[in-house]
Amino acid sequence: MKGITPKSIASKSISPKKPKFKNVILKGSDIPDSKFNKTELNRGMKHESEHTNIKPLQKAIAKVHLRDDPNYNKKLDIMEKVSLKDMKKIKNPTKTREK
Repeated sequence: MKGITPKSIASKSISPKKPKFKNVILKGSDIPDSKFNKTELNRGMKHESEHTNIKPLQKAIAKVHLRDDPNYNKKLDIMEKVSLKDMKKIKNPTKTREK
C-alpha cells in the first residue's frame, strides 16, 4: 500500500504559494484558532512540519489532534523521548545478529 502524502490527499492543482485543497475533510479542522491554546497549536504545527511543508495542512492536522486530545503534543514528546532513550540502549540497531 502506498503511503499517504500531501499530494495523495490534496488537489493536483496546488500552487506552492497558495495551496488549495479539494475534497479534503478533516473533521474539527474548521474550529477557530482561538479555541486552541496558541502554544500547543504552534507545537502541533511544528510536529507536522516533519511530514509536510504545507502550512494550512499542518494547522488542520494539529487542530484535529488537539481536538481529540488537548495533551497530544505532550504525549508525543514523551513518546519520542522514550523511543530515543530505548534506541540508545541498542548498540547496533542496523546490524543483524549472526547465528
